[in-house]
Amino acid sequence: MTRTTSNTAGATAHKVSDLGGETGFNATERPNQIHVAVAPTFHNASTSKRLPFDRVVSGLRNKGTPVADKTLGPIIHFAKFPNGAPKRELAICEGASAIVLDFDGRNGDRVSRADAESTCELFGVSFISWNTFSSTPDDDFTFRLVLPVEDLIPIGEYKGRTAQTCKTLGITPPGKLMPASQGFFFSPKEGGLPQDVRSYQGATVCSLWGAYEGEIEEFETVRREPEFPLTEKQVAEARAVIAQMRDAGLHLTNGKGIWHQVIGALANYGEVGANLCHEFSVGDSKYSPKDVERKIRDKLKSGATGIGRLFEIAAENGIENPATHTRTCAEDDFSTELGKAEEEWATPVGLEAIEYTLDGFLSAGVTYIAGGHGIGKSSLLVPLASIVSGELPAFEQSIGAMLQRKVVYITEDPSQARRIRYGLKKHNGLVENGHFRIVGAKRRNAGEVELMMEATVKAHTITGPNGYPVKPLVVFDTTNACFEIENENDAAEVGRVMSALKQSGAPVWIIGHLAKAIARDDIAAMTGRGSGAWEADAQGTAFIFAEDEATDVRYLATKKRRFEPSYIEVKYITRIDHEVVVAPWGEEQRIGFRYGVPERASPGQRREEAANRQLEGDVAELLRYLGGVTGEGVSVSKNTIENDSGIPKRRVRAALEKAVERGLVANDGKYIVGNNQERHDGYYVKTLTFDEVA
Repeated sequence: MTRTTSNTAGATAHKVSDLGGETGFNATERPNQIHVAVAPTFHNASTSKRLPFDRVVSGLRNKGTPVADKTLGPIIHFAKFPNGAPKRELAICEGASAIVLDFDGRNGDRVSRADAESTCELFGVSFISWNTFSSTPDDDFTFRLVLPVEDLIPIGEYKGRTAQTCKTLGITPPGKLMPASQGFFFSPKEGGLPQDVRSYQGATVCSLWGAYEGEIEEFETVRREPEFPLTEKQVAEARAVIAQMRDAGLHLTNGKGIWHQVIGALANYGEVGANLCHEFSVGDSKYSPKDVERKIRDKLKSGATGIGRLFEIAAENGIENPATHTRTCAEDDFSTELGKAEEEWATPVGLEAIEYTLDGFLSAGVTYIAGGHGIGKSSLLVPLASIVSGELPAFEQSIGAMLQRKVVYITEDPSQARRIRYGLKKHNGLVENGHFRIVGAKRRNAGEVELMMEATVKAHTITGPNGYPVKPLVVFDTTNACFEIENENDAAEVGRVMSALKQSGAPVWIIGHLAKAIARDDIAAMTGRGSGAWEADAQGTAFIFAEDEATDVRYLATKKRRFEPSYIEVKYITRIDHEVVVAPWGEEQRIGFRYGVPERASPGQRREEAANRQLEGDVAELLRYLGGVTGEGVSVSKNTIENDSGIPKRRVRAALEKAVERGLVANDGKYIVGNNQERHDGYYVKTLTFDEVA
């Protein structure tokens, strides 16, 4: 897959025929080619062609000669028309060869070209884009995005497919959807922006349509092969249960939502499950085969449960649950399994290698990472992800990744992620290698997450050492911005999202928020906000915290893990830098960016550093107190300091020792108590005269 970018201001003019290709071809001969109709201007007859993807891209660039009036330049239609058509009207259009989104920022479209292109790359789908005749230097919202399809889209399905594609990609469609026959000018404006044609060659956009067939105008049935098919016994039990439920009137019209729950329980079981759904629904007065199929698709996207839930629903409504039985003994219950020959089920003893995202620290599974609001989660995790992508050198004590992989960083603030990476590039040797993708966050339900993960893995898996397939790391920053969950405390909803994330087998970092403020390093008490399913279903968990939020030091510590790590904490020194940039409208702005530089750490080292910081604070507080209560020849007892200074009693001794050690407090070995009686208690803090107070 390749992506190319080009500015071709002043390019040599070419004839329209330079696009090449034949006329009169079979639509099945070259499925990776694109039907186009091209005319020198919209007044001229068009030539119908079917061209390879790269020929279309080069043809657009080669004809990118500036014109004063766009109608004087060539026009291209991504559709099939009769060769030599004087006009390209919908009535003679044989179908569209691409979905074309014409964004015009002047009419309220707020999809940026950069975000749209990044999203297409995330899903691994081909695109061609160019800025339009009316684009201006400060406008990233006026452009055209072409998404080729494998074959022609029927005219009647074009707008439905367009809406469906936008929903799948998470792109807000333009305010006005053009018809399949629409033609587009592509010459730049004289004196305006140079032509900028960009492209990415991956899969056709058709690869995204499987899970959304219900949204096109023509109804089609879609089935998903079940991962765990129902047994004959389960089918018989389910049939017995739904017959009793049907006879009891537990249908769509009963108003209790039982029909929806039953469809969700059976949706995952392919053709067998669908037949049971129809069998249950047929007695309802509102039964419609089309509605049942649509509900199955909806549940597959978000809401499918399992056969166990069907029996639970039955039991809740007074119907005997055939899945409940009494086990006499383990041998009876598992006789088939236990009856296997020993060599069939015995597992040999041995060790398997662990695949890491960060060697010896984070494994390549689903890891849930939480931190408090404002703690700097993105500032700390973008640098770690940049090590995974191979763009940052190993930091102190070798925080590194042998298996370098592509990183797809999905964030609610892409500009912040770019600023963080800029700081790393400026100060810490980050070298871009094309393996880090920043994508704007969109809330997706479980079905959409599964589809997105499948497309991402397909598009961004690379070949590692010994030909090992290295799947991309996908980072979701944060749960609120990336997942469509009605109730964050609903374990079932969260569980469906986690299941969707695991389906692809790719490593995932999920960034969440702490449930509550926790006293500094109390890792054992830390937990994420919302359902415990985030942590329970994850292969690993980690937490971000500060020993002292007044400092620039932050920590990332692992909690749950399924391997013996080389180290369990990373320490960050966060840094802030500023730089002046010039906005497209001429204003100078001072832009700040914060980022964290990681190094290995340990709880012992962290606690020692925290204790030292605490001691320094106590010494400073002691000196402030003494400076306010002492004068020449005045002595203060240890008890008085403990009672009045505000320093916890258990820490006064250490502060006094440190103050004496530094010569900040003079000590003559005694202190004064009531009635001027001298007493020696074996402790050096006796009569104190404070000659110097720093």
